[in-house]
Amino acid sequence: MTRLASSSRRLRPTAIGLLALCLVALVLLPACRPSSPPEPPPASEPTEPTQPTEPTEPIAPSDDVDDADPPAPAASTDAPDPVAEAPDGTVVAQVRAVDLDGAPVAGIIPIATPQANAFDPPAAEGAPTDAEGRGALAIPTRGWMYVRGWDPELKRFANNIYDIPPGEGVIADELTLIMVDAATLEMTLYDAEGVAVADEAVGLMMLHPDRGPWWPAESHTDAAGVARFPNVPPGAYQLRIKAAESGMIELPTVTLLPGAVTDLGAVGLLPQ
Repeated sequence: MTRLASSSRRLRPTAIGLLALCLVALVLLPACRPSSPPEPPPASEPTEPTQPTEPTEPIAPSDDVDDADPPAPAASTDAPDPVAEAPDGTVVAQVRAVDLDGAPVAGIIPIATPQANAFDPPAAEGAPTDAEGRGALAIPTRGWMYVRGWDPELKRFANNIYDIPPGEGVIADELTLIMVDAATLEMTLYDAEGVAVADEAVGLMMLHPDRGPWWPAESHTDAAGVARFPNVPPGAYQLRIKAAESGMIELPTVTLLPGAVTDLGAVGLLPQ
């Protein structure tokens, strides 16, 4: 059975005016999810899964061969078999990347990470999805893993994530990786004296309300103190903003819409 957990952008369903980000837990066979999985609720998968709920090298789908017929069928150009045989120490998933309208998205890399955030290096990744948005991924079974789509150009971000428990086997259902357009965040920074923070390096950490640090970004203010962070994941986050010399501040939940610019206006920093 499939467990749907909230997760604002992988994240708990965040009210972002489109599809709330959700985290689907795939429960493989006798999957006994630890009462309290490591870190943000998290990490790998059991034996054979029942329903859908991240990457290494593309997995070549296996052709079904009839036991009764000795000769194996010749390679064909038809669509790959939906379930491929899992290499040792992995569970195989077929994936399909789509946008919010369900249209296929090519060039998305399916990845699996051991932590539920958007910046840790993946433990496995598949080949980019094809013109139909399809691809495959061999997911390590050593612990809980989190599967989502990754756009190397950062033009799109995952709107959902699959939480897969430990265990080898095959994931029978195709995992749908929903991708949304990147957001842009802007703000005008002022120091504790009310002076614009001009020409200064600024760091941003976007914190998921349930999972903690989610996405880091860097910028540099212009002469008027304006900092712009393009290509960041949409969703609802708490923001930690820190200028190199002028101070820092943490802001309560801010909602970033996909494909849109969110301008926070004037933001006053506190002394460090």
